[in-house]
Amino acid sequence: MGSSTRMMALRGRSTSQQAERQCPADSGDATFGVILAGLAAIAHSPAIDPEVGREGARARVEWFRRSVHALIAEHVAHPFELAVSAYDLGLSTGLYGAEAAPTQLYQRCYDLHAAANPQSMHTSAGLLNSLAHAGRLHGRGLRAWIVENQ
Repeated sequence: MGSSTRMMALRGRSTSQQAERQCPADSGDATFGVILAGLAAIAHSPAIDPEVGREGARARVEWFRRSVHALIAEHVAHPFELAVSAYDLGLSTGLYGAEAAPTQLYQRCYDLHAAANPQSMHTSAGLLNSLAHAGRLHGRGLRAWIVENQ
């Protein structure tokens, strides 16, 4: 399924209105464009540009997160929002810790998407666990990179 077809399918899905407003998922409409733009942005690594700072680090983490969302959109047909929520929850847990405010927000988003997709929650448990695990690993790696470069 091409990205434009997937976007049309994603727009037509019925999900919880609250989940959509509070926890918008990034689409994979321009997957490789997003990834290439991010690669260009991080080409100025801290080794080259020591003035990256906190905002630069945040921008790079956000680019990484959006790139993963784009890849999920390319490869996970259903349930996209739930899959992205699982990854984001894992990423935030690895980056900030389980008790941090951002992680609690992502937990609420995950719970809202799970409630909106109870059948998908059951049938996609392995995928969701794998995405959450990958997110935690990525979050830990990003946290180590930030600590090392600031």
